[in-house]
Amino acid sequence: MSNMNVSVPDGLLKELKKHSYIKWSEVVRLAFQERINAFDKIELLKDYDKIDENIKKGNYVTHKQLKKELGLD
Repeated sequence: MSNMNVSVPDGLLKELKKHSYIKWSEVVRLAFQERINAFDKIELLKDYDKIDENIKKGNYVTHKQLKKELGLD
């Protein structure tokens, strides 16, 4: 596992030290993962929007057409 340094304001560091029993590295690791997951969902929604736009424009292949192109007809 890699290491990363995180800068926090002095006041926040003071508050974090009041709760020294909490594994702050785990809290930060989970927060990073949650944010990454949220960004991944946003990207997926953008992809769905592009697909939806293409369907509305008539730019799509039907299941029947695809089967014919693949020789599965």
